[in-house]
Amino acid sequence: MSKLIKSDFLEIMACKESFWISRNKPELLPKGGLDDFSLMLIKDGADVEKCVRTWVRAWDDFEDIRFQVTFGSPEGLEVRTDMIRQVDDCTVDIFEIKSSSSPKGHLVDVAFQTVAIERSGVSVNQIHIIHVDSAYTRSGELEMERLLVAADVTEDVRELIPKLQPEIEAALNWIGQTTIDEAGCECRYKGSMPTRCAAFEYLNPDIPELSIYNLPNIRTGRVRGFVEEDRLDLQDITEDEVTSSMLPVLRAAQSGKPEINLSGVRRFLEALEFPLFFYDYETFKSAVPIMDGVSPHEQIPVQVSVHRLDSNGTLDHAEFLADAPGQRRELALALREFIEDEGTCISWHKSFEIGCNKRLGAAFPELKDFMLSINARTVDLRDVFKLDYVDIGFKGSTSIKDVLPVLCPQLSYKGMAIGSGGTAMAAWLLMTRETDPDKKALKRDELLQYCKLDTFAMVEIYRFLVGILNR
Repeated sequence: MSKLIKSDFLEIMACKESFWISRNKPELLPKGGLDDFSLMLIKDGADVEKCVRTWVRAWDDFEDIRFQVTFGSPEGLEVRTDMIRQVDDCTVDIFEIKSSSSPKGHLVDVAFQTVAIERSGVSVNQIHIIHVDSAYTRSGELEMERLLVAADVTEDVRELIPKLQPEIEAALNWIGQTTIDEAGCECRYKGSMPTRCAAFEYLNPDIPELSIYNLPNIRTGRVRGFVEEDRLDLQDITEDEVTSSMLPVLRAAQSGKPEINLSGVRRFLEALEFPLFFYDYETFKSAVPIMDGVSPHEQIPVQVSVHRLDSNGTLDHAEFLADAPGQRRELALALREFIEDEGTCISWHKSFEIGCNKRLGAAFPELKDFMLSINARTVDLRDVFKLDYVDIGFKGSTSIKDVLPVLCPQLSYKGMAIGSGGTAMAAWLLMTRETDPDKKALKRDELLQYCKLDTFAMVEIYRFLVGILNR
């Protein structure tokens, strides 16, 4: 008899075909283990559990608390609970521990646990999800009673269980299958490419390179219609079937040439005032605040890169990288040195930088006006690539990682030790904890190279846009 554990059930609910392939033909899936960012997230969860273990020691009924208790049902359900409270010999309360700041999104987890426990012959009384409170701000030693919340989700879970029971039965049946139909999976009907399962390419080899999945923000209903009509290629889609934001991508795909709105590009460039300051933050966040003055999951700026471009073409660079937690003020003061009171500030996906500036201004009132002035002068270079310059080489994306190699092929993130914001976050934490001076220096250099490329990439993309107006 096969066992069905919670993580398997969640995978099956996401895509049962991909789950089956991963267990029976794993060689067909892309290779790769856990990266540093994934390992950091795992540690984040472990840190929250450590806090919970400290917190519950002060509970009046601590002697009834048990951690990591396993339950198994006769038909093969098996769960290992994070924490239970033994009400009596045949009754328990469940406490699922999560590093998130809300119980939302975790009800299926505890519903599956409840079903497995009750099918094992033990009654479940109350059901809780322990999570961190985003309203808590650290000041000195961690205050567990303020950091953590035990949300009672008993009623919500009880309402969910009848709907989940058939899914559990289907999953139990699925794990015992020796063969399946490997032609397609439900992910074909999902909207965006990030929702694809790990086995998507193997299960759906008929998907063309440029397909409906490259249309930005395409929703499930529209995808399902195209799939059922067997119209996956962008060449088979008409302009009246897409939204205004999808239209430039469709036209670029069908013409094979960039879709350029020169007047829109010109408006963007002419609104800029020299000197130009291209800037980018790297941040760190954790469920358990690592320093005073921050809340759970708050983005803490730990690094900034600024390229300054004058009207005569002179380009200068400045940067700051915190060596340890608690250097936000030093970073903000460095930024004050880098960015002048006049000139346009340019970022990519500006809401992120604006949010960082607001939090820095709130943390250091003497710098609030300066931070607000940066926000007032910040424009988003990414906006140009939503409607005014669309190349099908971007594949429907406006990420700088997708735009840069098409416009500036001499530059690339490929081969870099750090190639994304997530890996930068993990790398910064590793750097701050590294005791070997050489390894610490290497990690620091990798972080500096990555953030510097982010802002230099914006400079080169800006120059590219200036170039198309001067042709």
